[in-house]
Amino acid sequence: LALVASIAGYVVFCALMIVPLWRAYMRAGLAPALSLIFAVPLAGPLVALLLLAFLRWPALERVRR
Repeated sequence: LALVASIAGYVVFCALMIVPLWRAYMRAGLAPALSLIFAVPLAGPLVALLLLAFLRWPALERVRR
């Protein structure tokens, strides 16, 4: 029973985090589906945030022109 509750909690947490990441990726001009990487256990959240931090943002490049 504890395992089911733990998994359910992780799924809810991922769902709550993927929605704002989806919007952040979209506003940055990146593929919003990259936010789904967050659901990968352990490394997923770190990779999703590193991608957002270090990839070039096409939306920002359009503003600079």
